[in-house]
Amino acid sequence: MGLPMIVGSMATTAAKPDGAGVLTKMMAQAGGSSPLDNLSGFLGGSQAAAGPAMINTLFGNQLAPVQNAIAQKTGLPPETVGKVLAIAAPMVLAYLGKMMGGKKTDTAGLTGLLGEQSAAALARSPDAAALMQQLMAAQPEAGSGGIAGMFKKMLGK
Repeated sequence: MGLPMIVGSMATTAAKPDGAGVLTKMMAQAGGSSPLDNLSGFLGGSQAAAGPAMINTLFGNQLAPVQNAIAQKTGLPPETVGKVLAIAAPMVLAYLGKMMGGKKTDTAGLTGLLGEQSAAALARSPDAAALMQQLMAAQPEAGSGGIAGMFKKMLGK
């Protein structure tokens, strides 16, 4: 459930001024190889240690609502959800870096790629799509900013 939210937040970040630069720096921190090739090395290394800072950068003050919403849906404590997101974010960023093959891309290209990936993740996870709808309904005043704006873009609203 966190994957579409992470990828959607990455797409929102990429669309901001210098957002592509922020993501490029995070991809460099995450490394260019697939974390799944050496999961124990990844979890014990500096890439995973950067996870909490990465999710704070990606979600900002929307992190707690995302954690709480996932916690309500899964029954996990919000702190555990936060730890899972902190592990998942560098893995997603490393995978994105591997997909890009070290090529530089502009903001529109990166945003488009992330938009496609988040749409695909939503299509495979009806629970995540429902959760996003729930978060959007809880924050209608957010307009085009914050978590509600990100989800509206991802869901084509």
